[in-house]
Amino acid sequence: MGRDWLFNAKIILGDTSVIVDAWANIGAIDVLYYRSGNQGSLSGQISKIHGQSAYYSLLKSSKYLIAAEDNSTTRLLSANSLQQSRYSVYPDFPERCASIKKDIKDLGGSTIKWRSAGWGNIVEKPIGWKSAKKISIWLR
Repeated sequence: MGRDWLFNAKIILGDTSVIVDAWANIGAIDVLYYRSGNQGSLSGQISKIHGQSAYYSLLKSSKYLIAAEDNSTTRLLSANSLQQSRYSVYPDFPERCASIKKDIKDLGGSTIKWRSAGWGNIVEKPIGWKSAKKISIWLR
């Protein structure tokens, strides 16, 4: 996710280091997940080092966007991307979750809510997203 976001930030900002294949089928879905399905790519890896790489990519992307235009929209976009990452790495990487939480606060907060299928949304309201996610992991 982080590298995808970095790629998209560069596209949005017109970065000349991004090369797009003229023969590729580039649509909204393809751009957001441009490496989806590539076996061995970072987007499919779950480890501390891969997660750290994704986190740094998200931070770098946010810095690119905010340097280009520092306003409430770019800050919210960055915070929401980080929040989505926080949801995906909890509870496996508590240190990163704490860092991401601080970054989100520094950006002004996020509006993204944790989403789960079915019962997860019902359980999340009384016990919170962290406990609901732990239960959903346990039930898998």
